Amino acid sequence: MKKRYQKQIGMLITLTIIGMLSFSTIAVSESSSQDKKDYNNSLEYTFSFTEPTCSQIRLYGQDFTRVSMKGTLLTGRKVGGPQIPAKPVSILLPQGTTYEDISISVSEKKAVDLSAYEISLKDYPIAPYQPSIPLGSPRPDSLIMNQNVYDNTQRVPETSFDFVKTGYSRGYSILSLTLYPTEYNPKVGSFFYYPEMSIT
Repeated sequence: MKKRYQKQIGMLITLTIIGMLSFSTIAVSESSSQDKKDYNNSLEYTFSFTEPTCSQIRLYGQDFTRVSMKGTLLTGRKVGGPQIPAKPVSILLPQGTTYEDISISVSEKKAVDLSAYEISLKDYPIAPYQPSIPLGSPRPDSLIMNQNVYDNTQRVPETSFDFVKTGYSRGYSILSLTLYPTEYNPKVGSFFYYPEMSIT
């Protein structure tokens, strides 16, 4: 009786996982369909972004700015560098196809209105990305901040996308990449965002 019950539970868990994976794949396809265009073996997906919001935070006795942007995650490309919004994207390609080339086009960038938050990014820079801490581990004694990045006039991030890779599910190719809809100049203290980004 006990073994039979365990088999039923195991089957239920397996079916649940399969259902979740199927829903995830379908959701990717449907969420992009409204902004999807097909140009003779070329696909275009457009993503819209709203202006980021900013708030002041204090970390290890230092004042920083935290950025929030709807539909994105906060991440960093390197530990100690600015923590910036990122948009992970998964695109379901037509069955039997793959990608040959990817280009990213952006709309005209717009300056984030920092005066609305009474924040100066020169005085309160965007908070640095910290390494993840394993559960149960003690809090680090100090903040990691790459001063070379913050003293540089080079834009952060350097590119508008990265992490291009292809996965496969049930005969379909799934293209995964990350979009960066903001542009930050740590030295100058300027901060911009792109209302639209298109993948072709």
